[in-house]
Amino acid sequence: MNQQYSKEIYEEKFAQFITDTNIVKKRLLFADFLQKNIKRNYHGIQGENISGDDLYNVKNVHFSFGIDECEDCRYCDLLNTSKNCWDVSSFGEHSNWIYDSLTIGINASNCLFGRVNVLNATNLLYCSVAMLGSRNCFGSICIKKGEHCILNKPYSTQEYETLCGRIIDHMKSNGEW
Repeated sequence: MNQQYSKEIYEEKFAQFITDTNIVKKRLLFADFLQKNIKRNYHGIQGENISGDDLYNVKNVHFSFGIDECEDCRYCDLLNTSKNCWDVSSFGEHSNWIYDSLTIGINASNCLFGRVNVLNATNLLYCSVAMLGSRNCFGSICIKKGEHCILNKPYSTQEYETLCGRIIDHMKSNGEW
């Protein structure tokens, strides 16, 4: 408990402590110790306009944790060298314009409502496990190098843009977007 003792008194107190089987008493003693001692409330360096913890070299980052070299992010954790991310959790690196996604991976951009979209994912909406450069996909699952896909079915660029626009408009009208 951070108190200085002679060797003899220390050994006596230590013996008493380890032979005491009342774990509740020990927990209360430790909780009291934590309350009375100084704790660091923030870990990080070079932050501007920030809130959260474990923030390093960040700007305009709020309610986030484990963030390094990021800017304009909120409600995120475990991001590196990323910008304009909101509600992103569990790993993202060199990623931009990500919203409401989990495990975005490396070099992702413009991905919304996704999960485990990794390695150069671009322009993905409601996709899960889109990998290896998948781009311009909507509602697709477990695709590799997919492009212009809706529900895993590939379309031409023009068909994709038309159908995707119609789906989004429908979702907005129903309050699902």
